[in-house]
Amino acid sequence: EEVIEQISLEEVISEVPAEEIISEEPVKEIASEVPVKEIISEEPAEEVIEQISLEEVVSEAPAEEIIEEVAVEEIVSEAPLEEVVEEAPAAVYEILMGSSTSQLVFVPKTLTVHPGDTVKWVMNKFAPHNVVFDDKKISPEQKPFAQALSNKKYFMKPGETYERVIPKDMPAGTYSYYCVPHRGAGMVAKLIVER
Repeated sequence: EEVIEQISLEEVISEVPAEEIISEEPVKEIASEVPVKEIISEEPAEEVIEQISLEEVVSEAPAEEIIEEVAVEEIVSEAPLEEVVEEAPAAVYEILMGSSTSQLVFVPKTLTVHPGDTVKWVMNKFAPHNVVFDDKKISPEQKPFAQALSNKKYFMKPGETYERVIPKDMPAGTYSYYCVPHRGAGMVAKLIVER
């Protein structure tokens, strides 16, 4: 004990392994007598982590070891955009065939959709109705999609439905459609596909 008192603490730290210092004296006593800078420079980071501020740990430790300390906002801001952006859920739209006010129209007359959305035509009033897409005023790339969306079968009873999902590869553009028996009466509408 007498010899230890005559030797400065710095000499003990430089000559004695850290395990012995920690095991023989309480950590609080060592920490109070030795500046944190000396401990950091001479001891492995794992043994003195309690003595180091969070900022020092973040600047020197590998990101994998401190990821739980990083705010979610920081992680999101550094991630590639395609990993952060989630695809919006598909929507479901209804179009009435024949209005509730006794008109020969599709309601709504114009609807904007996106690939993946579902469009449901509902027989409402003044049967018969059907849904036929006009493939004469569109590009050759759009024609197969317009034909696939068409339903030439007549709906007679209120509440009957016909639905289609807008294909993921459907070209953007305006697709006109009509009801065959009531086209002359103005029962025409538009489906606008946006990407």
